[in-house]
Amino acid sequence: MKFLIFLSALLLFVSFSSCKNKDNVVTEEKPEVIESKWEDYKGDYTKKAEFFVRDAGLALKTRLTEAIAKGGFEKAINVCNEVAQKMMDSISTANKVQIKRTSIKFRNTKNAPDQNDLAMLSAYDKLQKEGKPLASDGIELENRMVKLYVPIMTDKLCLNCHGVIGKDIKPKVYELIKKLYPNDEAVGYKEGEMRGVWVVQMEK
Repeated sequence: MKFLIFLSALLLFVSFSSCKNKDNVVTEEKPEVIESKWEDYKGDYTKKAEFFVRDAGLALKTRLTEAIAKGGFEKAINVCNEVAQKMMDSISTANKVQIKRTSIKFRNTKNAPDQNDLAMLSAYDKLQKEGKPLASDGIELENRMVKLYVPIMTDKLCLNCHGVIGKDIKPKVYELIKKLYPNDEAVGYKEGEMRGVWVVQMEK
């Protein structure tokens, strides 16, 4: 019995000692941080869609920030025109999904919404006007496909190309926008407004 008590005390001492650093200060052990992969979400398609959108959005924003630093917002517009779609295609191919951005007021005609997109955009617009929170949503399609929607919110950076003309968007910037996108409608937004959605389509 005494031996068991001694052994327990010894184990407790060793455990306590392992939590000290060289200055004899007790430190709290931090749990291992494991970054989730999209495969980890299994049947949670909304989580998968948000994962893809996070990666695509981060990649695009990084390229835009680099372009702005080199040549201002005129350079950033060229990135959107020449690089953005290629990035979406690359991520889509690598992950066997389809990713795009769309809006009721779209800039690039290639990003025009289809009927399902319009229905979801209209629903989001109604929620926004009612002051209700906007969350990711989705619908089921035929042939075991699902289509997920993640709102795109307007931040301060976005206003330089999607805000109010003459106030947020400089004349030279808008001149280039109209040159590249003659039928552009993606302007007039305010900070905090939803200006479109990411669309992710994948197999169930």
